[in-house]
Amino acid sequence: MKEGTPKKRGGACRRNARHAAAVAAEAACAGPGGEEACSACVYMDLVVELPIGVCVIRIDDVDDARGWRIMEMNPAALRMTLSKDADARRSLADFSPGIEDSSLARAVREVFATGDERTVPDYSSRRVPGASFAFKIFSLGGRLVGLAFEDVTAKKAAQDALRRAHAVLGQKSADLARSNADLTQFAFMASHDLQAPLRKATAFAELLRPGLDPSRLDYLERLERSLHGMEQLVDGLLALARVAGTETDGEAVDLGRVVAEAVEEFEPALSRGGGRVEAGPLPSAAGDARLLRQLVRNLVSNAVKFHRPGTPAKVRVSGRVLPDGSRELLVEDEGVGFDMKTAGQLFQPFGRMHGRAEFPGTGMGLAICRKIVERHGGTIAAESAVGCGTRIRVVLPSGSPRSGDRSGGPA
Repeated sequence: MKEGTPKKRGGACRRNARHAAAVAAEAACAGPGGEEACSACVYMDLVVELPIGVCVIRIDDVDDARGWRIMEMNPAALRMTLSKDADARRSLADFSPGIEDSSLARAVREVFATGDERTVPDYSSRRVPGASFAFKIFSLGGRLVGLAFEDVTAKKAAQDALRRAHAVLGQKSADLARSNADLTQFAFMASHDLQAPLRKATAFAELLRPGLDPSRLDYLERLERSLHGMEQLVDGLLALARVAGTETDGEAVDLGRVVAEAVEEFEPALSRGGGRVEAGPLPSAAGDARLLRQLVRNLVSNAVKFHRPGTPAKVRVSGRVLPDGSRELLVEDEGVGFDMKTAGQLFQPFGRMHGRAEFPGTGMGLAICRKIVERHGGTIAAESAVGCGTRIRVVLPSGSPRSGDRSGGPA
């Protein structure tokens, strides 16, 4: 465009001819400095196209809300208030009956008096039944006040639905927690109450031994093995129930020392079979020292037990502080492994991946591990393949001590 040639914006400005500012801007576009004046046209186009309502009111008497006159409304404001173009010069009270003592009127008066912006997050108008609007009120200088608003009916309905869902979820969580507590208490009481009759049955079986015919001694030994297995199961249930009902402390636990203690406990059996446990530097973790000792003991015991026949047990224990501050503990073995298709039952009570004749036990050890980890807010998972060993990964959440605190050493 040649210098001094006025920019033609007649089409855009005529669309907004009812706006006094747009008319003035259009006139200015035709004169000297038209390039700069066209910014007013662009501004008016922007206001017209805005998806939120924009309204300008004039206040002659701040105490008389019914006398507040609407000067301008953009199309979005007309649409949201179910109005026609001809309604845009009426009183604000026509669009909001009963506005005199409303939160919107109070906010407008505060803006008029102070010049500071105000918001009204939830305003209902009787002109649009069932609708909710969020307002932002600001001063335009003199007796003019601007109102920008949007329809938040759908948003409010979604928030109400979310609150109801949270309430239902909270109730269900409370019910589940109460149910779990009841089950834990039941398991504790049942396990505890079963111990006495089992001890008596074992004692009576032992009393029968001296006078028993040798041909029937095998039956007695089978009975004693069954009673012993039942005692182990009851002890496992009792241990699981105790873990579930334990409040965890947040003390700093040296995992390196805990692993060293576990290895020392299994050292005699490892020496006889030529097995070994290798442990690298391990971080400290925040948690209950007694429970974390039981966790490590069970994991190491499990890894040592499931070695391949004829091959010494070889177990590696390692750990690190992850970038988010949580603690990772890995226990890896070169044992018999298992099919990952059955991994879902690994951490379940009485879950067994191999027959009792191959590897004796109750199937409670890893279930107790899972419960301990969950009590600390962590996760536990396993990776394995038949004949290729197993890798169990425990992640405990961050906490005191901090990520720079590392201790422990080779066991």
